[in-house]
Amino acid sequence: MIAGSVLGKFALLLTVLVALVLGQVSPIPSDQAMALVRDGKAADAIPLLERLLSQSPNDLRARNLLGIALSTAGKREEAILQFQKLLALNPQFLPAIKNLAINEVELGRYAEARGHLETVLKASPNDPAALVAMARVEVALGHVDAAAARIARLPDAAPAALHFEAGRILAELERYAAAAHQFTLSEGGAAPYNVGFNLSLAYLNAKNYPAAIQAGKNLVDRGIVATELYSVLAKAYEAAGKTKEAYESLRAATQLDPRDETPYLDLIALCAEHENYDLGLEIADIGLRVNAAAYRLRVDRGIVLALLGRMEEAEKEFARAAEVKPEETEAHLARAIALMELNRIPEAIDLLRQRRKLRDDNYLVDWHLAEALLKSGADAEAEAIEALHRSIQLNPAIPRSHFLLGKILLQRGQADEAILELKAALRLEPEDVSATYQLAQAYRKKGDAPRANELFAKVSQAKAEASEQQAHRGGLLRIVRNGAH
Repeated sequence: MIAGSVLGKFALLLTVLVALVLGQVSPIPSDQAMALVRDGKAADAIPLLERLLSQSPNDLRARNLLGIALSTAGKREEAILQFQKLLALNPQFLPAIKNLAINEVELGRYAEARGHLETVLKASPNDPAALVAMARVEVALGHVDAAAARIARLPDAAPAALHFEAGRILAELERYAAAAHQFTLSEGGAAPYNVGFNLSLAYLNAKNYPAAIQAGKNLVDRGIVATELYSVLAKAYEAAGKTKEAYESLRAATQLDPRDETPYLDLIALCAEHENYDLGLEIADIGLRVNAAAYRLRVDRGIVLALLGRMEEAEKEFARAAEVKPEETEAHLARAIALMELNRIPEAIDLLRQRRKLRDDNYLVDWHLAEALLKSGADAEAEAIEALHRSIQLNPAIPRSHFLLGKILLQRGQADEAILELKAALRLEPEDVSATYQLAQAYRKKGDAPRANELFAKVSQAKAEASEQQAHRGGLLRIVRNGAH
């Protein structure tokens, strides 16, 4: 659903109805045009209104309604012209000012819209449509707190469609509890699935897992379901510690459209989180039986095989996945990791270099290229350092890239630079055993025995080496999680 469309269509119709009630304009010769607009037949209303205006060009009511019909038909520039003509006749006609502003919002003319909406809100401070429209303007102009403040003034009795739009705005601002409140107020007016799904998702993001589950279950009980809803329910169940119910939700999702790979991917990711790899493999096989061309499913099947220690089979599965979609990176990346595990380092390096030539904007490729280069010997250090700098530039939030760069720099005797990278790794992942051990080594090289000993007390060399052995496993799990979300 387009964010502004609910606001635009509803508010425009609301404006014309208010104008009728207040009697601010002269009577229209026929109610037929009004009925057509209300029934969603704006295109049929336009010629009728144009005929009326050819006879009575100063009829404010007809011109306002023509602007609304044009807006509803997607002819916003023409609509704006009609509202401007109307305001030339009566500059104080608030419904036209509001309608003009709403069209400006839809066209992204936020500065102009803001000025017109301020005029409306000065005259009517709690006008629901104007408040929501102004909130949308504030978001576009980067005034986040001001947008939330506008919505906070929205009366509970405002129309459901406007509460729904307000909820969408707050969700965009990541104010999920407030968004859930607005979605709740929109119940009974907006489409039930749209309300229920967004309400469940808002509660999930607000970490109110029982409420997220209840909102999702309300839709399921009514038979209003979709794959995305089951996915949200599964995440809420899992976060609430109800793993069995999470599995059941995702299994139900696979029944909606057995060829849709999304719920299978979510199930495999859930299995991976709980190290239930045999079940994950079974789920991948079921999905591939109904959709053998499912690229991501084949990648994830290979990852599950790798996590089960069946690396030869995994490497072949990744190669098959790469044949399905050679332009995608995941299968090639996972295959490179498998090749490293199989000690086929030169093949892994060649594969990752090829991927980087095709796409140079994937931090994962640079990260794992550096891993492979380091395994190949000291002669590749310079290229590994370059790859890690690229990886960090593309995504500085990955602790492993900082750790590897710090480790190489330490080996090259650059202790100060190494300390900076290792500290960065630990800021991102404070419990990283390998980074802690390497940082202790760096402080020892600098002669800072107290700091070194303090860190060595936290971790032994054996623990650091064991943690290093899990690095490739972590890389594979990252691919699974990225595919499931």
